Amino acid sequence: MKLFAFALLALLIVEPIKADWTIIGLYDATGCDDSDLTAAIAVEEGECYTFQLSSTILDGSTYKTYAGINCQLSLLSASFEISSECSDEGSASAILIAEGLSSPVTSDYPLALGLFTDSDCSHDSMTAPYAVASSSDVDDIFELDSCDTSDDQAVYTRVNDNSFEVTVYEQDTCTGDVDEEYTFEFGVCAQWPTGGYVRIWYGGAGKMVASLV
Repeated sequence: MKLFAFALLALLIVEPIKADWTIIGLYDATGCDDSDLTAAIAVEEGECYTFQLSSTILDGSTYKTYAGINCQLSLLSASFEISSECSDEGSASAILIAEGLSSPVTSDYPLALGLFTDSDCSHDSMTAPYAVASSSDVDDIFELDSCDTSDDQAVYTRVNDNSFEVTVYEQDTCTGDVDEEYTFEFGVCAQWPTGGYVRIWYGGAGKMVASLV
C-alpha cells in the first residue's frame, strides 16, 4: 500500500494536474447585475469552441465571441476582459467567477454540462457553451439522490464518486419495473437519451480528481 501511494505521488509530481478551466458569468445588459445573468459558462484557456453558427475562445484573459465558426479573427463580434471587475461590451457584460480550475466545477457551481452532436464530444461540434449551474440551481436540472415524479415516468438519479446513475421507471413511482438505466461518468463523453452526446461534471474541490478527463 505504501509503495502504491509513493508511485501515485511520483506520477502527480511528473504530470501535475492541469488547472486550465475558468468559469465566467455572462449578462444580457451592462453592469453585471445578477438579475441580468444569462448564463455561467466554463471554458479552457486557448480552446476554441464552435457551435452551429458561432464560436468563442478565452484568449489569455480576453473572452472573445465570433459570428462564425473556428474563431476566425475577421468574424470577431465582441470581446470582454475577464477579471473580478465587470467588463462591458456593447449591451452585454461579463465577469470572472472562478479560475485556475482542474475541472469546470466548484463547490458554489457544482454542475457543468456540455451538449454535442458527435460521439467524440469534440469542441467543434457543440450545440452551446459548457453550462455551469450554481448549487441553488442544480435541483432544477437533476433531482439528485431522490425520486423525480414530475413526468409520467419516475426518475431516480444516484450520485456516486465518479458518475450519475440514472434509473427510469415504467410508472410514476421509483419502485417496480425499470424502463431504462443510464450511467454518466463525470467528464466522459456519453450518449444522451433524447439524442446527441453529453459530458457532465459534478462536485466541488472534494471531488476534483473524480472529474478529471
